[in-house]
Amino acid sequence: MSTEKKISRDTSVKILNADMTDEMSAFACQAVQDAFNESNSEKKMADAIRLKFNTTHGLIWNVVVGKNFASNVTHATKKYINLEIGHLTMLIWKSN
Repeated sequence: MSTEKKISRDTSVKILNADMTDEMSAFACQAVQDAFNESNSEKKMADAIRLKFNTTHGLIWNVVVGKNFASNVTHATKKYINLEIGHLTMLIWKSN
């Protein structure tokens, strides 16, 4: 019998900044949570989130996942969100 306790990751999503409809924000939170729970690789998380957005909300979305980064992006109206989950920050936006 194993006495090891599985350490669970904090999977609550915090929206840091958004220019997005409430419906799309909810979609983003779920996509981020799914990617975070399914992978330990930042690249794989970004790929999974981008695929979900491209499939559901049309081409072409950009996704950055990391611990420390700065950004200055131009985005389409109502197509930008900056989220935090666990120790990672995720930036999702669509350009015109």
